[in-house]
Amino acid sequence: KNENILAIGDNIRTDIKGANNMKFDSLFITEGIHKKEFSNLPIEDYDKILKKYGAKTNYYQERLSW
Repeated sequence: KNENILAIGDNIRTDIKGANNMKFDSLFITEGIHKKEFSNLPIEDYDKILKKYGAKTNYYQERLSW
């Protein structure tokens, strides 16, 4: 009950929209499958790309490694 969930993904249509549907916070990886849409784009315009897909995210990160 006292858990916080963070969904992490690079696909706006599935990972991020799925997180939105579940009302989870999300971290979008910009250098994933949508890399071309985010390359050379100022960070203040990132939300505009997600809005185009009907999605939103809480956080952005270029890449994920572990």
